[in-house]
Amino acid sequence: MPVRQALSRLVSDHALVEDDKIRASVRVPMLSEDRFEELRTVRKLIEAEAVSLAATRATPALVKKIHSLNAAVKRGVRDRNPTETIKANFDFHFAIYAIAGNVILERTIESLWLQSGPYFRMLIHRLFEGLESPKTAEAARRGNAAALARNDRIIAALETNDANEAREALKEDIDRTADFFLSLSELERNAPNERSSKKRRGKVA
Repeated sequence: MPVRQALSRLVSDHALVEDDKIRASVRVPMLSEDRFEELRTVRKLIEAEAVSLAATRATPALVKKIHSLNAAVKRGVRDRNPTETIKANFDFHFAIYAIAGNVILERTIESLWLQSGPYFRMLIHRLFEGLESPKTAEAARRGNAAALARNDRIIAALETNDANEAREALKEDIDRTADFFLSLSELERNAPNERSSKKRRGKVA
């Protein structure tokens, strides 16, 4: 029963969908381009409001905690550990949203992140794969450095209790991360045979 309840909640939050082909089963929904853009738009509205509220309530002690969580994000990226990077990124953002002190707002963001889950995981894996490919490494490095810099910008806004700057920094982060994801995907599509050729070379060796 607890598992059924958990699955039902994920379905209601649109993180999972019921599979019409297999009775009483669920699956991760496909993330279409239209759905991707809808999530981007709503996340900018909701999360920007949360981070602006957080900026008005942030204390030095809370900002110190955010700094430590951001350091965990950087370690995950440095070590190219997808699981740790995804967890650290979640912890970083939701520690900020918790500062806002609005439970309804935080739960709404949780629902949006559940729907964005496949996108986040795909983004991190493509980032790390992109760093390994000569054709995508430079774009991946630029995207990675810019993303980490955006986290620093958000923290700086929290330190100065600048709600407007925090809002704009968060909106830029969502937009640039989404754009990077789409551009990296395009670069990968332009080099479709690279991974298979690596496999063939490995077999020959």
